[in-house]
Parts: sequence; C-alpha cells; structure tokens
Amino acid sequence: MRGNPTDQVASAIAEKQLYSSHYFETALDLSFCVRGSNGPKQPGFYLIMAMGSEQAGLTGAKGSIVRKVAVGRSVSNLREALTTVRNTLEGNQ
Repeated sequence: MRGNPTDQVASAIAEKQLYSSHYFETALDLSFCVRGSNGPKQPGFYLIMAMGSEQAGLTGAKGSIVRKVAVGRSVSNLREALTTVRNTLEGNQ
C-alpha cells in the first residue's frame, strides 16, 4: 500500500508465507516506511519491520538446539537484509 504524499506512512507491505521453511510453517512480515519529520531539506524515513512465525517440532532437547540455530539465522538474515537496504539507499552498493 502506498500512502499519499501528505500521509505519515509512505508505504506498508504485508507478506504472508505458508510453509516458509522446514522449521517455520507460517510467517507474517509487516514492513512500514514512515516519513521522518526533519523537513524537506533533510528528507528521511524510518523502516519498521515486524515479523512473526509459527514453528513446529521445536520442542524437547533437540528442538531447543534447532530453535536456537533457526532464530540465530533469522536474526542474521534480517541484519544482512537491513544492511543491504541501507547501503542501497545510501549509494554504497
């Protein structure tokens, strides 16, 4: 969804995944691009991302180890994605 030029939210994206991987059965990601209030001479925005997922089979001793690895990879992948977005927007490709 794209907002109007005068809206605080410039755009919003909702992404629903059904069976996104072996460990994550469903996932819902929400991303919002909110305009900053620095004024026209210093344009900027905030990128807000909210992510949720449902896991199966991550119980017990083995499940706790697998869950730790899966969550660690998710955080690592998110960090890489946000760094890529920042570098692209700043021209540091």
